[in-house]
Amino acid sequence: MDNDSLLQRASSLAENGNFDLARKFVIQAIKNNQQDLEAWWAMAHVARTDKERNRAVSKVLQLDPSHPHALHMRDQIRAGSIPPLDYGGSVDAPKPAESDFLAKSLITLFAYFFMYVVGLGLNLYFLKEARTYQSTHGVKPDNMGCLWAMLAVSVGIPVVLCALITGLAMFGMLLSL
Repeated sequence: MDNDSLLQRASSLAENGNFDLARKFVIQAIKNNQQDLEAWWAMAHVARTDKERNRAVSKVLQLDPSHPHALHMRDQIRAGSIPPLDYGGSVDAPKPAESDFLAKSLITLFAYFFMYVVGLGLNLYFLKEARTYQSTHGVKPDNMGCLWAMLAVSVGIPVVLCALITGLAMFGMLLSL
């Protein structure tokens, strides 16, 4: 879909109160073209938080410093006079439990202790789940970094050990010559 179609769909969804789905279409338009002023302006209208809205307005003003509506919205944001959108609950409500990957990271850690292959499999599965959550919701899930760190350590240590053992073996062969 081109950006005009994405933004028209987003506008229609937002008018019907479906801000969450509208936001997904706007995010896709921004991914398609980071310099699309209309996409950033649409993001300012479907943003979940003041921080996200402020970022979108700042981008609009970066692209067009004299954009009158963006200047006005920036002033409203600074004054705290823009009400949050109704996403079916508080905008500042905590993220749903499926966005926190700490428990899944701990499960993965224990699995590594008992069986390396199972731990590696769980790590990759949970990372895929976290990335799916990120692409679906447009926000990085909490503690996703724990999964990345465990993957780096669980793959990095064996690789370094193998390289070290191989290097020592080759050094030993050189000494025996």
